[in-house]
Amino acid sequence: MLSFLRDFFFGASISNCQHFEGLICDLPLIDAVKHLTHYEADFKIFKDLGLNAFRTGVDWARIEPEEGKIDQNAIRFYHEYLSKLKKTRVKTIIDLYHIGNPVWIHKHGGWKSKEMVEKFLQYVELATGEYDQYIDYYQLLNEPSMVALASSIGISLLSWQGVQKEAFASVIASLDNMNEAVGKGYDIIHEKNSEAMVGVSNPLEPSAMVIESG
Repeated sequence: MLSFLRDFFFGASISNCQHFEGLICDLPLIDAVKHLTHYEADFKIFKDLGLNAFRTGVDWARIEPEEGKIDQNAIRFYHEYLSKLKKTRVKTIIDLYHIGNPVWIHKHGGWKSKEMVEKFLQYVELATGEYDQYIDYYQLLNEPSMVALASSIGISLLSWQGVQKEAFASVIASLDNMNEAVGKGYDIIHEKNSEAMVGVSNPLEPSAMVIESG
């Protein structure tokens, strides 16, 4: 028989870009899954299943759909959403950035640009100030290697064949910027809450890369 530590997490996981309808971001709109509409029923389901942790998130594109313009309706929604989640007494793992970006961020160059780091950290500071009271564990970035590939050269980790050196350099620049964003984001969160648990999630699937020379 398998045995688990008393504080082992049995949880569920969703993301804004895949499970909340009506996003205005740089990904194709997915409206088939409507957690935003049915989240209270979803919370009851995972409590009935005996789960003790839930990873969900807040979405930068929903909060700041236009550069410098914060959507107060979105701010209020996430307060309501996260406060109701907290009342279920499960451990809350909150993803501050999954995959989708605000559309306007691309005029700054996306993750290939240092400006992206600056804009992202402003968002982290806002989200932390608003929602720290509801958060047990912060996930600053979801699968940074996948995000770097998507934002830099528009391919998945499973289609590396024939990637040029110039494109590979772009991916490395994106990863460097994300690494900087995580380090500085960690500091921002700990200025608010010195005991906060902060990390990233990484894909563990094996992959191989073929880089063409010339």
